[in-house]
Amino acid sequence: MASQNSEHRFEVSIHRNIIGKDPKAIRSEGWETKSRTAKELLNELTRDGCAVVPATLKSSRRTKDEFKGSSLVMLDFDSGQTIETVLSKSFVQKHGLFAYSTHSHVPGEVCQRFRVAIGLNTTITSRDHYEGVVGHLVQLLGSDTACTDACRLYYGNPGAEIDVAPGNRSTVNESPHPARLGRGLHHETNPPHSRADHPQAQDR
Repeated sequence: MASQNSEHRFEVSIHRNIIGKDPKAIRSEGWETKSRTAKELLNELTRDGCAVVPATLKSSRRTKDEFKGSSLVMLDFDSGQTIETVLSKSFVQKHGLFAYSTHSHVPGEVCQRFRVAIGLNTTITSRDHYEGVVGHLVQLLGSDTACTDACRLYYGNPGAEIDVAPGNRSTVNESPHPARLGRGLHHETNPPHSRADHPQAQDR
């Protein structure tokens, strides 16, 4: 796995009053911009249980028009893929930061429910561009197609099962090779134009 600065940080928005999956606690105000390493962000989600938006906002209010920028994508899986299958994919091996089970996951059930964080090599400041990148990764990896909006809230899950790669459990990949962005849109699932190691996205 290619290495980079293990102290790479991601700018995200965190709400400390939304703990775990509590729809009654959802509020648009009170979001704070924080700089976190992958390990620190994982702790926020699975130890503290805080809700996270994987982007910075223009203010403390979470609306689609408040998107400021992001270098991080979070993908939800709940349609039958196992965490082992997703984490064994070469793209996730190269670009994945961490994975954790979501609140709706039930240990032992065939349908596993989990979330994977992917690092990008640049901060995207266009909402349409960012949503295009997320949509590409959703198609590439087979995650939930409903989770593509730029300012989506992701619940924390205190006590979640944590993983990053088969045989390397309960750890964080702090040396990811971030997904590269460019002008064209290429799909790993559409050879011969495959660019699995270097996915690209276009402005929409």
